[in-house]
Amino acid sequence: MAVKIIVASGKGGAGKSTFSSGLSLALVEKGHSCLVIDCDIGQGCIEYMLSEPDSSLYNWGDAIEERCERDECVYKTKLCDFITAPAKISEKYTEENFREFVSHFDDSYEYIIFDSPAGTGGGFCLAAGCADKGIIISTPDEICAMAASRAADKLIDKGIEDTKLVINRFNRAPVTSGKLLNVDEMIDAVRIQLIGVIPEDKAVTYACTGGFIDMKDCPAKAAYSRIAERILGNKVNLVLNNSKKEKPSNFGTGAKILSVIAALIILFAGIFTADFILCSRLKTPVFARFTEIDETGEAHYSAGLYNCTVYKDNGNICYTSVSIGKTKVASWGVVISD
Repeated sequence: MAVKIIVASGKGGAGKSTFSSGLSLALVEKGHSCLVIDCDIGQGCIEYMLSEPDSSLYNWGDAIEERCERDECVYKTKLCDFITAPAKISEKYTEENFREFVSHFDDSYEYIIFDSPAGTGGGFCLAAGCADKGIIISTPDEICAMAASRAADKLIDKGIEDTKLVINRFNRAPVTSGKLLNVDEMIDAVRIQLIGVIPEDKAVTYACTGGFIDMKDCPAKAAYSRIAERILGNKVNLVLNNSKKEKPSNFGTGAKILSVIAALIILFAGIFTADFILCSRLKTPVFARFTEIDETGEAHYSAGLYNCTVYKDNGNICYTSVSIGKTKVASWGVVISD
């Protein structure tokens, strides 16, 4: 029997349809069959995101009113299948009739995702009457969070206890400056467990016109992949701000090694720079230690991280030059120490 997930928000524009599209494709890419059912009667848009719109498509309303067979209203793409919503409400669109329609696909798919409309009536109730799990979508602002909280309460009242929060279009800059809610504030406001954070990503906007199936690797796609992994029961670390070049799969061992090497390079560069600045500005002598005498008979000393060459002797205080390659970059007084 298919796992049925309702995607809701309580407020329009939170990103329910983009999330439904992204999540369904992430599940399919991981080897799981998935069907998306658009429940936004009169304002459905899932066909625009998963394929080119086709006015000749049947919708689930046609199947319930027996104008077509149930399988005839399923639109199959190269990855994910979907069913569009009817253009007008009908008295035949009851929870019982819709539940019976959906049950026809129980053995054909592993996951059925309901893209519900804004608010908590109409198509929302139809989807909630079938769903086993709920995902509440909210952007990190107070108005959307309040609407999301009401939608979450409605799902829980309908017996869907397994309801999780997804924070959509997360941008660290306005959150850090206090203009938007942070992750903890969002969890407190909506009062359900967090399952994922999707970063602000222009690639999602571009994909809203039939490009989700061909979406390139991007931060949002990686976030959909992580959420899909959690739905499948796997433990995946929370990521707030993705790299623009991040791929949907988790970082491999090679990437981790490169990250460590890069961090070490930055660390040593910082030490080198700090030591050089401090030494080059000293007004009092620093201690240097004799290291060797080269073939020309010139004595070499070391001070800090740098090799020092004595070029003028003045008692026990010598003036030295510090060179990087063949370029002299600084000089200061040193006290020779054995």
